[in-house]
Amino acid sequence: MSSAHDLLELQDLDISLHRNAAALKQIPEAAQIIDVRARLKELARRTTRINGLLKDQQMELEDGRTEHAELVERCELIQRDSEGADYRQQRKSGAELDNIAKRLEKLEFNDGKISQEIERLRGLQKKSEQVRSALVERERELLDSFRDKAQGLRNDEVHLKERRAELVGSMPADLVKRYDESCARHGGIGVCHLEGKVCSGCGVELQTSQVDELRAGDAVSLCPVCGRMLVVRE
Repeated sequence: MSSAHDLLELQDLDISLHRNAAALKQIPEAAQIIDVRARLKELARRTTRINGLLKDQQMELEDGRTEHAELVERCELIQRDSEGADYRQQRKSGAELDNIAKRLEKLEFNDGKISQEIERLRGLQKKSEQVRSALVERERELLDSFRDKAQGLRNDEVHLKERRAELVGSMPADLVKRYDESCARHGGIGVCHLEGKVCSGCGVELQTSQVDELRAGDAVSLCPVCGRMLVVRE
């Protein structure tokens, strides 16, 4: 098999590999999986914040109830000590009891508010878990669908790469190097062929004298316009 034919086949293989990779990226589920994972990440941040707020509220509720119990105990102690005490002591005890009563009232009010906030946060916590479960299930479904659609493309990719490796191994190393360098310079299309008077790479119609000169030379030359490797004849 000629070097010219090998070059054209190598170019076709590389184009097929490029199209295969593009087709993988264009599977709709790929973008949907990225979106679901972004939503899961954002949900995790929100859940962490909710959990932190809930913990703070629970600690505040516990501290308030501990203080409430201590103040009730203090009230009982003052009331016992004031029994049989003189007027001045009873007046002092009464003032302290009034202050404690006001504090207890405030603690009880805060207890109600905090309890309501805790219930609200627990509701958000439960809802976040439900949303997370739904997103995880959606991600699983999308992954299964993506794998089914991608399997054929990946099988094709394996065969294309195997054939490419086999072909490159049979070609002269300097020719493969020239091809790779030409592909790098010309956006992946490093070799083209002459169609009548037209270069299939740049689409420019060459002058008759240029075509005659090319046909009189080697089977693989260079396009005088775009500089790609040009297969004049196979």
